[in-house]
Amino acid sequence: MANARKRRSTNGRRILGIQWDTAATQRLLLLLVTTGLVFTALWGRLLPEAVSLQIGQRADRTIRAPRSAVYEDTEATQRLRTEAMANVPDQYIVDPTAHHDAVATVSDVFKQARKVRANDSFPKLIDKLEALKGRLDIELSDGTLRCLLEAPDGPLKRVEKSALNLTEWAMSKPIRNNTDDLKRVREQLAQRQISVQGKYADAAIEIASKSLRPNQIFSLEETNKKRRQAADTVEKVWGQIQAGQVLISPGDEVRQRHIDMFRAVGLMNPTVNYFQVVGMLLVLLSMSIALGVYCHQFAPTVFANFNQLVAVVAVLLAAAFIYRVAYQNPYLNSFFEVVAITTATMATMLLALTLGTTVAVGAAAFMSMLVGLMSTAGDVWLVIITLLGSFIAANIIVVSTVRSRGWRIVHAAVITAVVNCLLLVAGNALVGNTVRLSLITGAAIGGLIAPTLAVGLALAVERPLGILTDVRLLELGNPNEPILQALMREAPATYQASIMVGNLAEQAAEAIGANALLVRTAAMYHDIGKIKRPYFFVENQPGGDNPHDRLNPHLSALILISHVKDGLEVARDIGLPAQITAAIPEHHGTSLISYFYERAKQEAGEGEEVDEQAFRYPGPKPQSKETAILMLADTVEAAARTLDEPKPSEIEKLVEHLVQEKMDDGQLDECPLTMHDITVIKRALISALGHVYHHRIKYPEQIHQEAEKALASYQDDDSSRQGQASK
Repeated sequence: MANARKRRSTNGRRILGIQWDTAATQRLLLLLVTTGLVFTALWGRLLPEAVSLQIGQRADRTIRAPRSAVYEDTEATQRLRTEAMANVPDQYIVDPTAHHDAVATVSDVFKQARKVRANDSFPKLIDKLEALKGRLDIELSDGTLRCLLEAPDGPLKRVEKSALNLTEWAMSKPIRNNTDDLKRVREQLAQRQISVQGKYADAAIEIASKSLRPNQIFSLEETNKKRRQAADTVEKVWGQIQAGQVLISPGDEVRQRHIDMFRAVGLMNPTVNYFQVVGMLLVLLSMSIALGVYCHQFAPTVFANFNQLVAVVAVLLAAAFIYRVAYQNPYLNSFFEVVAITTATMATMLLALTLGTTVAVGAAAFMSMLVGLMSTAGDVWLVIITLLGSFIAANIIVVSTVRSRGWRIVHAAVITAVVNCLLLVAGNALVGNTVRLSLITGAAIGGLIAPTLAVGLALAVERPLGILTDVRLLELGNPNEPILQALMREAPATYQASIMVGNLAEQAAEAIGANALLVRTAAMYHDIGKIKRPYFFVENQPGGDNPHDRLNPHLSALILISHVKDGLEVARDIGLPAQITAAIPEHHGTSLISYFYERAKQEAGEGEEVDEQAFRYPGPKPQSKETAILMLADTVEAAARTLDEPKPSEIEKLVEHLVQEKMDDGQLDECPLTMHDITVIKRALISALGHVYHHRIKYPEQIHQEAEKALASYQDDDSSRQGQASK
């Protein structure tokens, strides 16, 4: 088991959890080569295009859209943004001191007036008027100044109070500095009813009016900020371009709208953008690293097999170059969506059939991102439908319950065609594209062809890559296979036993996460060597006549052992895959044929040694979990048939004993089963056998017959004892 597993070389340094030996170096080089070749395939997207017109020039030819696309109409977008900005009013900031300053100005008027009134140094009124004018911050009329200087103290106080109240009221109103707000408030102020009349009212109103000032100041910064925010909320205006649509005619003046359309369909790129080149390389390198890490974590078997890893890369590169050809070809470009989803579905089906759904899903994500990198801006919907179509395709071909290859292809083809058409319609509807009938037809045809090509390619690469697909396993497990039909006719009991072993092994394999389909199929073929001499095997001796009773134990053992060699010959003749063929010798390993070995020792003369190796199968011992499970299932199934009373406790005891016996004999030393796996397998076998050999109620006639047999056996034994006593 674990102590006998093959270990990789530990030469080199361990970095990021990976041992950098020869294998790691190979994978690093493969990653770099993959990135470089995919970049080469996508290089066409970075090359300058044919159109290099500028705004204001006249077109000298008709320019048509090579493909469908969505573009931003920047002219219309800017017009809407300008309108949105114009609708934003000027923004003002509140002056927190304006109210206080206005009130303070009013109070200061009356304060200064009282000072001048109390000053005897101004003998004449005219002198006092001039003195008061010089002390005030606001300009008042002579009538108001005379009122301030001549009014008695009582009325003067009422004038002051009225002026302050008017100022308080007016300053509570919004007064913007660059508007007519101040004029409007002053007009409203003049209409206010106050507690004083006549000249006193005029004075109070004038003082309050002249003291007013703006309390909201225009802010250019805040206004621009609000207008920018309004412009940002305006959604971009998008336009739809159909493949083949005339973008500009000869003599037309180039406007910004034309430039937008040229860029959207990839016709305008006058120079190579080296920043874009570096970005493309980094993205592709990241994609390759991500796929490698994904395979390392979730498909370690594929990651460990360099040939299979190269096969994954080859499929991805083929898809990349197909995308490039479709993108650059004027005719195929208008069907790029169909080419993208058809190529991706076919590739994922191929990988799902050959290397498993896990690898196919990772490759589907990679190819969908390639579609996004190849297409122009606005084709995110194409990435989405390619990804969805690929994910569905990765599962369609492997989950189908149809066993016939032909009908399996038909089943997958119909589903793929329908799904691809629906995705294409939904994707175009999502962005408002008009779906052409030619695109739907192309998607349907591509969906019908993809499974056929995928299955054909899978069959072509199975043998070179040493891959056994689930489709092939399902076909091999079909009872209508000629060799299984022959086994059913020539050795029916062996055939039935193989089915039973397959049922047991399948449940055990599922319990530990091994390949249950492989185990079940291998069980159907593990004893096909018995088809040559079926009557030498006990299950095919219904009459009880055992030819081994008349043979030397060495010869009997040789005949039993020969069924392995015979099975390998049959497997070679019918072209069984290596994984199935391996089960024929490995399910016996180097086990001892103990019955004939013990007979040989009993029949050996005194002092004669019996070579144990002559009674052992040639091996090899199980090299995989699947063949080890098959060995244990075959062993316990044969032994369970010998139980007279297959009670649960007896079955458990039997399984524990037989599995321990195989372990003690070293038969499981070379397979990757852990002790935990073995424990789980034993539980699964005990459970499965318990369901097969469940307790059955005996009918009265059965009980009577067994009682008669027991009585006869007792009488025979008693007669025998009496005969021995008489001698």
